[in-house]
Amino acid sequence: MKKVKKFFYPFKTIIIPLLLITLLSIWLSSFFTLIDYEGNGFIIKLSELTFNHPRRFACIILFIAGLVFIRKINKEKEFAPTDIYGDYSIFIYYIAWLVVGYKKVNLKLKPIPLQFQLLSINFLECFDDTKYFDRDYEYKVSYKGKINKNTKEINIVLSDTYPIEMNKLPNNVINNYTILISRNGEKGIRIISKKLIELLIKEVQKSKEYCRKFNLFLSTPASTNKLIFEQVFQTGLRDKFIINIYQQDNENNFMFKEKSTRIKC
Repeated sequence: MKKVKKFFYPFKTIIIPLLLITLLSIWLSSFFTLIDYEGNGFIIKLSELTFNHPRRFACIILFIAGLVFIRKINKEKEFAPTDIYGDYSIFIYYIAWLVVGYKKVNLKLKPIPLQFQLLSINFLECFDDTKYFDRDYEYKVSYKGKINKNTKEINIVLSDTYPIEMNKLPNNVINNYTILISRNGEKGIRIISKKLIELLIKEVQKSKEYCRKFNLFLSTPASTNKLIFEQVFQTGLRDKFIINIYQQDNENNFMFKEKSTRIKC
């Protein structure tokens, strides 16, 4: 049932409203006629305007008015709420914002690469209403491989909510220099950790003199991902960071997929 609801959600929120506005505009335009105006000593001969068909003009005006009305209704609404898993294409979110006027999106229950896309494009107000545990954990940092001026890309593996095993990484990146930041203690507990963000900032700043392309493998919640993007990598293209965000495949033993989402920061 949830899959059906998820499939039809873009139709309900985008396609059907646009279709109804179009049909209503066509129907109402059938009552449209241009008449002359006479007053205050002058005449405006609207009837002589050379539209190919006056109804087309009326239809466009009515469609725009309907669209403004729909956008006004949607401006405080959240697109793809968390009763469905919102792994839609970023294009769907863009249309929801640009055409029908949605302004907000909850990062909760969105794939991690999509979270970063939404944050980077920055056309929707991104928030996360997840309830997090108020706990404090320590993190350890370890490294695999060596970094030098010939390093072309760096893996960053953040094992926070759940551990990430190195053998889950795609074969084409597994031999890269890798920074591993892992939580000590309990797993499966969602928290927002300033320590994790501070460690990541430190590691990125140390590494960027050698390389500014990072592959991200994350088991971090939405609010942490928002902080990672905003406080670590989003520098207004000043540092020219490139991040590739990888998604785990829950149908393949949680191996990371080879295809990543690329974002320039």
